[in-house]
Amino acid sequence: MDDLRVQELAARLSRLSLGLYTRRRPQVWALTLLLGLLVYGLVNWALETRQSLSLLPISLLIGSFLVPLVVVLWLQEVGAAWDMPLPAPTVAFLAGGGLGLLGAHILTPLFFRLPGSRLLLIGSSEEIAKLLAVLAVLSLPLGRACPANPRVGLVLGASAGLGFAAMESMGMALRFVFEQGASKNLMDQILFARSLLGPLAHGTWTALLASAVWPLRRRRQVPQVLLALAALLLVSGLHTMWNLPRFLPADLSQRFMTPAIPYLPLPLWHLAVGALSLGGLLVFVRGRLDWPRPWTRAQVLAELSACLALAEEMDEVNRPAT
Repeated sequence: MDDLRVQELAARLSRLSLGLYTRRRPQVWALTLLLGLLVYGLVNWALETRQSLSLLPISLLIGSFLVPLVVVLWLQEVGAAWDMPLPAPTVAFLAGGGLGLLGAHILTPLFFRLPGSRLLLIGSSEEIAKLLAVLAVLSLPLGRACPANPRVGLVLGASAGLGFAAMESMGMALRFVFEQGASKNLMDQILFARSLLGPLAHGTWTALLASAVWPLRRRRQVPQVLLALAALLLVSGLHTMWNLPRFLPADLSQRFMTPAIPYLPLPLWHLAVGALSLGGLLVFVRGRLDWPRPWTRAQVLAELSACLALAEEMDEVNRPAT
């Protein structure tokens, strides 16, 4: 009987912690975004007026990492990561940026030795590399402490994909600046476009794939394995569509990339693929996510009262008779 009471109290305390978590809305992600944009604007103003190249790394770092980091903070703040260790999304973000990008550079040449199109293989190699980075987090104690459900895989996958996107954006901007002599304005356009599109691309693809693979640590039945394989094929196909203009002749590629939103360097082709990716993620995880909803004050107080009553009952039972 005591064991049942302990289990019930643990379950109620867990629900109470979720209720308190979802009621807390400090909007850290919004404050981070506003502060980052302010610092980024001041740094760029100093670069233009004083021509100080020592500020270029700061501009590059903020431009590459601000939006991906804000999205990870938002995922944590809305309660999606409430039942996992606090550092887990951050570690996944760093693993996706470091191990994922390194793994992609190792796997891509190996994949190109296989028969098939480079267009098809480059997407698959990068998606597998990011997935391996997420699985590397699973091998750590904080990863093993995370529940084996699709929501956890979605959060860690999105964090890893956004870390990959941030590192890739920084590398691409550096390549344009130092190898092709691109101007600071062109670097800003690259960072702006990739920062806004990153959550719809790498973040969404890895979230979809990890949400299907993460539950395999608990159950490895045939339907779950087939679901994971279907997710890999889907994200590889979406990644291939994203890269398609790069492998087309120059005149045909311009037809894909020239249409853009007025005053914004955002190609409609990438926006369309990003919207399709986000729609695919929503359809893929529909009905499979235990996404927490904010509790009302009355719900929190009721659960707290139940926990206190149960604790008093346990204390009465275990109190020695006098």
